[in-house]
Parts: sequence; structure tokens; C-alpha cells
Amino acid sequence: MLCPEVWNFSPPKHSSTFSTGDWKTSDDIKSVAKKRYFNHLVSVVLPDTVIVPQNLIESLSNDCDYYRVSNFPITAFINSLFLGKFIRSGQFTALTIGTRVDCDDCIAVTPTGHLVLSLLKQSYEELGLDGKPSAFCRMKKRATRYLVSIDLKTINPESKKYERIHSALSNFQSEHVFDMILAWDPPLGQEKICPSSIAAFFEKLNINITQCSPKFTQRRVNNIKVPIVKWKNDDVGCEPEDVLEWLGAFSLGVDLGEEEENESIFSMEHTVMCGQTAHLKGKGFYTPSRIIKFLENLEVYIANRKFPWAAVFVAGFEDAPVSPGLREHRRYGAFGDNSYTFLLHPEGKYIISTLEASQKLLKH
Repeated sequence: MLCPEVWNFSPPKHSSTFSTGDWKTSDDIKSVAKKRYFNHLVSVVLPDTVIVPQNLIESLSNDCDYYRVSNFPITAFINSLFLGKFIRSGQFTALTIGTRVDCDDCIAVTPTGHLVLSLLKQSYEELGLDGKPSAFCRMKKRATRYLVSIDLKTINPESKKYERIHSALSNFQSEHVFDMILAWDPPLGQEKICPSSIAAFFEKLNINITQCSPKFTQRRVNNIKVPIVKWKNDDVGCEPEDVLEWLGAFSLGVDLGEEEENESIFSMEHTVMCGQTAHLKGKGFYTPSRIIKFLENLEVYIANRKFPWAAVFVAGFEDAPVSPGLREHRRYGAFGDNSYTFLLHPEGKYIISTLEASQKLLKH
């Protein structure tokens, strides 16, 4: 039998924030979504909703196709035509899959145009490009992981720097292969350009690319008591933290103890009865632009409704090498998916909750 102290682990460290405001007069909500590049899951709860508008459903399903490439040649990211058509025009997003950010090599391209390589020491030395030790390595001179960041928007294909990067990536990809998912969003005002243009481009380079669609589901729950949100300190209602717990339980289909004889730990003190509550869930690869498009459609919908609130929960990929704001990301010993939740009221009030992995070093 193991000593109990062996399993006396402290909870993973994370950073949790709450903020409030008016979504009709500020861009805070869109700003939060814009900084989180790699989104895997979107969960939406709409109380007192019988029919969900089709544009909300499509903006989480049909309009969110992405692509998967096995053994992706990373030199394609610095192809001169690719840089001009998809990096400097619109927003391109890519991420390795099947890799673990705490023990494998990981690569990502952010919508801001940064190619980020998070590499183990041996891979970093094989690459031969300038980088920096991981912020999560205590002894920088003995670092086991390194980060290399290349700004694709400013690189000049006719420069010696470009030639050096191209040569390094060419040699590197001969020994290292990656499976990637990717998506491209056309520039604002040019939505008539098909996002599938990125697939056609890679096919011309003889790269085998597969189209993927999010896994979208929806369900309805009848005659359920939903919590009344305490938007301000002097309001009567449930604390935002308790509402978030209730939302998590509802989204997972937990028994919320609606019957008096079956009261659960998720029963709220202040509630309102709703005839039907809709739950939408999409799993796939959602870029910031697509999240923002969904939020814009949602704001139009709820502005003309008279229900208690609408809730949107978004979770990222645990093994993305980049955290919000181009910071380095780590999964081991931390909350990994960098999630956030929006609570929106038809009158304009909002509550934003963010949960991010800690940037502090682990204690030994």
C-alpha cells in the first residue's frame, strides 16, 4: 500500500478572472475571443428558447469546415505564394495534432501570422534556427525545450534570412513529420471568397488534404429552473461562480434535482422556470474569426428576446504551444485548455469569466 502522502497533490494552478460591462457599447467580448487562437469546443445554453435561429446553428456547423493534412511539409508555410495569398490576406490558423506540448515537438501558425515551433532540445539543435529556452525550464542553460517564432507577415522571400529559414525547415522536415489541422478566413469585406481556397492551393502543391466538419449536436430540456444571475453586487441572484458550475452540470447532462425530493448540490437559491432550454455544442477547430461571427449573430438574436440570459463556453486545445496573447503554453501540471465563458443579458449586461494555465514555474 502506498503512503497517503504520496498522493497528496495540490490542485493544478490556474488564473481565473471575472469582468463585467455592456456588450452593446464595448468590444471586450470580441477582444477576449480574438486573443484565443485555437478553439476546440463551443457550448451554448439558451434558456426559454424553442426554435434556435438557423444562422446560429450554421455558424457552429456548416460554416466552420477545416482541413487535416498528414505528414505536412512545413516549408509550405513559407512558400512565397502562400505568404501573399493567405498570410498577408485574411487569417490563417494551423496546429499540430496528435502531439503533446509537454513531451513532443509542436507547431502552430497563429492568425497574427506567427509560425511557432515548440521543440525538444534535440529537435531544436537539428533545426538550427535562433530561439529561446522555454519559460518553464528552471535552468535555462540546461533547458529541455525551446521556442522558435517566425513572423511570416514581415519575412521577405528575397532576403538571405528567408533563404536560411527555408533551408533549415527543409532539412528539418526530412527527419520530422507532423499531422496538422488548418483553416483560413478571408479578409473582412471579402467574404465571397471561399475559405476552401486554402485546400485548392495545397492540392496544387500535391499535398493530400482532407476536409473536416465540426461535430455539432443540440438538445432541449423542458420545464427546467435556470439560475437568476447576479449581474451587480446589489442585485438579487446567484453568484457568477455558482452559475458557471450550474452551466457545466447542465451541459454534461447532470441531474440538477428539479424535483423537491431530489435536490442536488447544483440547486440554485434564485431561479426562474423556463419552458424549454436549448443546448448547442460544437466540437472541431474554431478560429477566432468564426467565434466572433457566431457572437455577432447571437447578439442580434438576444437583443430582441426577453429571456434571463444566454451563455457561451469556449475551450481551447490543451496541447497548443501558444496561450492567449502569443504567450508560451504548457499543459503539464496546469489547467490546459484556456477556456472562457460569456454570460449575456438582452439589455446589454455581460459577465466574462476566463480560466488560463498558470505561467508560474512548478515547485519541486
